[in-house]
Amino acid sequence: MVKQPFPYFGGKSRVAGEVWRRFGDVKNYVEPFCGGAGVLLNRPTHHVGYVETINDAWAFISNFWRAAQQAPKELARLCDWPVNEIDLTARHAWLLDQADDLERKLLADPEWFDAKIAAWWCWGQCSWIGWGWCIRPKRKLSEITARGVYRRVPNVRVDGINRHARPTMRSQGINRRRPSIADEGRGIHRQGRNGTEAEGLESYFRQLAARLRRVRVCCGDWSRVVTPAVTTRFGLTGVFLDPPYTARAGREKNIYAKDSATVGDEVHAWAVANGTNPLLRIAMCGFEGEYAWPAGWTSFAWKSLGGRKSNRERERIWFSPHCLP
Repeated sequence: MVKQPFPYFGGKSRVAGEVWRRFGDVKNYVEPFCGGAGVLLNRPTHHVGYVETINDAWAFISNFWRAAQQAPKELARLCDWPVNEIDLTARHAWLLDQADDLERKLLADPEWFDAKIAAWWCWGQCSWIGWGWCIRPKRKLSEITARGVYRRVPNVRVDGINRHARPTMRSQGINRRRPSIADEGRGIHRQGRNGTEAEGLESYFRQLAARLRRVRVCCGDWSRVVTPAVTTRFGLTGVFLDPPYTARAGREKNIYAKDSATVGDEVHAWAVANGTNPLLRIAMCGFEGEYAWPAGWTSFAWKSLGGRKSNRERERIWFSPHCLP
């Protein structure tokens, strides 16, 4: 098991153990909405597996996982940067300018990646507080040049207390957030044992690359990786579905770059239609009462740490009939 390199809203690493208990050591694993890949990275080390595929529609995420897989040393070098508000703002704007071309290249070549974009995105994901990192504002940047681009103001650690600042709109400059330096200003996860922090970061990324060595990283619509050619073709398959929750669920809006209030219904329809397949063990995430499930499906209740307080105890994972009891 490997620690996630960056925080991710809605991540499921806390319940990964339950997912793998229900899946068992499946030959094939598919995660169509991988995000921070918390379930994949928390797969028990005694599992031998066979094939693993992760996918995300947000190009920055898919690009990061490809870079982590293929260029850990370069990624570590570029991620090794102190938390700095001006750099956070400048990189946020620069990355947004790369987004469209990045997605086009990722879709055209399943092995292509950009290590600089991956490192800067990961560094910012760890420094930025709340939602909004590398997510385009509703208006084009060219339309808000009077105030610049949107950004966040850093969260400064004072007397050992991590003080979270709320986003503010300033009359001059831009809407920004303070970077989080709660981890003593070190940014992304790193810990050296007998060497420097930089050496610890490189060691961590080598470990991450080793874990991802045989993982297929896709970028695009979720439906592309749940076809028989990607799932049951390889035998017993575990499919972990964590789509954006639906609008009726009452979850927070506009927290993902590739957000959708309806994709959850499409995913639910696929899960129900394929739940009786003995070669599929399916898990789907959502809020209590969000979906109706046929007989044979079981639910697992858990409590999240983030998001609205009223929603934290509504978290559920539904398991298909052929999952382990």
